[in-house]
Amino acid sequence: MPERLRLSGSRLLRSYAGDLRDWASGIARRYEIAALVLLASALALMIAFGFGIAALFHFIALRYGENTAFAILGGGFGLVALAGILTGLTLLKRQLPPLPRPQRQLRELKRSLAIPAVVQLLNHNGRARGIARDPTAQIIVTATAALALGWIVAATRSSRRGT
Repeated sequence: MPERLRLSGSRLLRSYAGDLRDWASGIARRYEIAALVLLASALALMIAFGFGIAALFHFIALRYGENTAFAILGGGFGLVALAGILTGLTLLKRQLPPLPRPQRQLRELKRSLAIPAVVQLLNHNGRARGIARDPTAQIIVTATAALALGWIVAATRSSRRGT
């Protein structure tokens, strides 16, 4: 039984470690997206000074004058960059999701402890003969099995209700 307990305990520990890994990767993914948005915003700002001045300046300057061309190009890309920076900062300031709790693993550990204990108690040959001869032991084993069975049923029903 200690071998089975160790196996189920390590399996539950790996399960909880998987939940923690998923939680941490979700946080890392959020920061990755925010960094990409900030990088794209910086690129948009460079485009505002480079491509905007080089490609459209001449066209706007011919129609409306040089001062108007500078204002339109710089202001347009500046607004795009500002919107991107504000979006990235908003993404970085969002509240983190809560740390996952090991409640599911603890319920499974309770079940893995109760069922093998009852089975081992009832299947052991030497004890079975002794229990068959002693009426007090029969009552104790029957009550223990009924309590264990009731506990398992109650735990299953409460987990279905979400409590």
